[in-house]
Amino acid sequence: MPPRLRPTPYVELPAHTVNDELILALDCATDGCAVALVHPSGQALALESVDAERGQAEILLPMVERVRDAAHVALTEVARIAVTTGPGSFTGIRIGLSAARGLALTLGVPVVGVDCFAAIAHGVPADLRPHGVTVVIESKRDALFAQSFDAALTPVGDALALSPAALAATLTVRTIVGTGAARLAAADPSLQFLSAYRRPDPVSLAVLGALADPATALARPLYLRPPDAAPPRAKLKLEPLGPAWLDLAAALHATSFDAPWDAASLGASVADPTSFGWIAIEGAQPVGLVLARAPADQAEILTIAVRPEARRRGIARQLIEAALAEAKQRGADSMFLEVAAGNEQAGALYDSLGFAQEAIRPRYYADGQDARILKRKIDRV
Repeated sequence: MPPRLRPTPYVELPAHTVNDELILALDCATDGCAVALVHPSGQALALESVDAERGQAEILLPMVERVRDAAHVALTEVARIAVTTGPGSFTGIRIGLSAARGLALTLGVPVVGVDCFAAIAHGVPADLRPHGVTVVIESKRDALFAQSFDAALTPVGDALALSPAALAATLTVRTIVGTGAARLAAADPSLQFLSAYRRPDPVSLAVLGALADPATALARPLYLRPPDAAPPRAKLKLEPLGPAWLDLAAALHATSFDAPWDAASLGASVADPTSFGWIAIEGAQPVGLVLARAPADQAEILTIAVRPEARRRGIARQLIEAALAEAKQRGADSMFLEVAAGNEQAGALYDSLGFAQEAIRPRYYADGQDARILKRKIDRV
């Protein structure tokens, strides 16, 4: 089965909104870089767009400065930041999201994510899409990413990742745009290819961002395939997190958190008979820990930490898998955990493990970030 995504509903761009504050739009998710300062009505005060398959990290923030200068406004007049979330370039997506979150934190404004399919589709004039439009995004692999929209720009079905031949045979909306549309048109010349509409339109991105709910339109990467290179999975020994490990566990926890748990706090949790956890040992070195509890049919991960130099090697995944297995043994039918909304790397890991957002705790953390409450059902079979 091809990878699929649940479609995200977007409404047609409005003639105006009651919000008179500015939206800063950032895009470097495909093969370009774009910045715009836009009124929610769709009026652009200033924008800049360049071709850029590489080097977005060096050019994005200077572009923001130039656009601000051209618009003759201060960044403090920005009420919201909208950023493209993908699919597209792994590196470009991460750069855009990091810049958006950093600016939002500095300015004290919300940041919202808009997928590239919607940002491209909404940039196509209505008279060119009387029967809808299919957005096709280049993946630099055999498969192309695609999603179709009807004439009102409501998504038609799921987003897909298919080979050009398979995608051409599947499409019912035959007008195509996007960075991958040329490759698809080469596979099926009968498609109507609008070459002028390749990348996310920064003005449409801004207006979609103005309409989005920050609680649900999260600035998190949207990937339809895994990264090209996966780090090797670490070979670990998991030791039960008991009293003998508390001092080492506290030192390890301090490498990951500004307000770490000390040995006494960890010991109090470990002493709870509903709690369980492990410390991960690689060679002779403690590299990670997880602490959870299952007081009834609902389990909760209380904390998880991996040494910074040992991250991206599957250690957190192995610890969470161990916690899920133990929770199942204890009769739990679901597992909860909490993550900062800006922790995109952890969020992507939890998504891949089947956790889904259950709730938001606004401004829960000391730095003002929201806490996302995630839940995963545990198969009891």
